[in-house]
Amino acid sequence: MTRTVPAPPDEWSADPPPRQEITTLDGWQHYVEHREDYRAPALLTRADYDRLPEGHRGLYDMARETAIGNLPRHETPMGQALMNKIALTLRANTVNTAPGVRPGMFVSADAGLGKSTLVCEIAARFDEAQRQRAQFFPSIAGNRDRWVPVAWLSIGSEVTINGLCRDLLGFYGEVPPKRAYGPELTARVRKVMVDCGTLLLVLDDITRLKMHREADQNAADFIRSLMETGATILGIGVDIPGSGLLNEGQASTRRRRLLTQTRARFTVHSLGSFTDETGDAYTRWLSHLKAVEEDLPLLDKAPGMLTDGDTPAYLLRRTRGVVGTLTRLMTEASLAVLGQRPTGPGTGEYLTREILDYITLDDAAENQGLAEPTELSPRASARRTRPRNGAFNGRRARDGAA
Repeated sequence: MTRTVPAPPDEWSADPPPRQEITTLDGWQHYVEHREDYRAPALLTRADYDRLPEGHRGLYDMARETAIGNLPRHETPMGQALMNKIALTLRANTVNTAPGVRPGMFVSADAGLGKSTLVCEIAARFDEAQRQRAQFFPSIAGNRDRWVPVAWLSIGSEVTINGLCRDLLGFYGEVPPKRAYGPELTARVRKVMVDCGTLLLVLDDITRLKMHREADQNAADFIRSLMETGATILGIGVDIPGSGLLNEGQASTRRRRLLTQTRARFTVHSLGSFTDETGDAYTRWLSHLKAVEEDLPLLDKAPGMLTDGDTPAYLLRRTRGVVGTLTRLMTEASLAVLGQRPTGPGTGEYLTREILDYITLDDAAENQGLAEPTELSPRASARRTRPRNGAFNGRRARDGAA
């Protein structure tokens, strides 16, 4: 008598989550609608796994590999507090119908803390909330057939006003003529944002604007002018206070009144990491580790794998409390033990200290004892031996210049 092998669950052969491209309108709306579609396969016991046919085990392992590479995002206390504050400003700006600019915001954080991921979720929730609100107040949906409450723009290098305009129009699906000039492009951007009912403009990597360059200062001026469309500007970057964005670049050194304009219009929200090994902060770190542990699809894991003994303190010091670094450590360590057979407790698909030490992390985590660089090397910062050719220098003075 032939034994029939039952088919594996559909979730084992489900497509992995697609790579998200949020710098186009179609990509952004797909992200908003489908960002929570992916579901990791249910975790089997080691005994149930061993009873699977060999082909099913291979399929299940591939599904678990996908799950490891797409571990769920957990809200940290720092991130949740920041989300609540930004949500309050967005609510106030959205219901405000008076003409004029709306208060803007910057999210400032070091690399790896998940600031862009966090703002993605903030913007997606705002997008969903506005579409629900439009069911009761249709007038807020703009004048076009396709309403765009949120626009996302990643700032590139060598920033110019024309480049920003073309990139932003590209998000909306518009391709301006190649010969379109600056005033025409800026006017078009403002009109599109107003007609599409855009209420939130997110600018990722805004600290790529280098305020010692005149073109970048002009681009920053243009960004501030977009606040007059009624949209809230939300910028994301590293060390916003030290970037010069709040100080109007070089112009602020000449006229002190200009210094306060951006600072009066923007709020800076800082996103920190887990840092304390004592008290309530350490308790929150333990809770975060427990949530991460529960998500790992490892057959031989046991309660306390990440939270017992000195492991939490080790992980805090190893990752500097940076969520992105912790996620990378968990991902690569889990992939390293995937498929290993147990020979006793704490073996097989189990994260031991040896496995965690085996993973090489980012340079900031691996070389925490080194001093942070504060200036360029003497060779890189050496003065020119020949004078700069100033024959083509413009004579136009910037606002506030002497």
